[in-house]
Amino acid sequence: MENSSLLNLMAILIGIYAIFGFSDAILLHLWKFQLYKFSETRKEHLLHSIRAILFPILILGMLVFQIKGIYLFAFLGFIFTDLVFQIWDMWIERKARKIFGGLSSLEYTVHGILIFFHSAFLAVFIIYNFQMNHFSGEIESIFLLEDSWATFIGWNLLPGASMIALLHIILIHPYFTTDHEWERFFRFRMNIPGLE
Repeated sequence: MENSSLLNLMAILIGIYAIFGFSDAILLHLWKFQLYKFSETRKEHLLHSIRAILFPILILGMLVFQIKGIYLFAFLGFIFTDLVFQIWDMWIERKARKIFGGLSSLEYTVHGILIFFHSAFLAVFIIYNFQMNHFSGEIESIFLLEDSWATFIGWNLLPGASMIALLHIILIHPYFTTDHEWERFFRFRMNIPGLE
């Protein structure tokens, strides 16, 4: 597989991950379950907020910029940090979600899909950088990738990912831990199978 094909495959995998991530973060975490509101789930919301902040940076480092040498190793450290927060989130989720009777079947399924696509795009990222010899210490640089499907997808994912990160940050404010009259207009009323 050519290097540009690997880059485009990575972009497609990140795009699919972003679609499922949007469904999980916005529809389930913030709208349906309002994880930011309850003391039992506030830590989980904080972890989701950190990961929401990290995701636009992942998009930049994988699809918009070409990173080589020591900078690539630093970026891999950043990816590792994101994985640590992901594992921490999974570790506390069971206890945090007891107030809802645990995770719904739909959310378990979405999380499994997210883990698959996250692992897949990380694997393709590492393979791509090995093929391009970017781990070599001879050349250390960061520059914009040439126009490709990957950069097109990256630039188009960036605004939405940034807005979701901002929304997570805003909802950390204590104001949102109590019910307000205006919220009745935004109640989650969808009947989705597996969400009982």
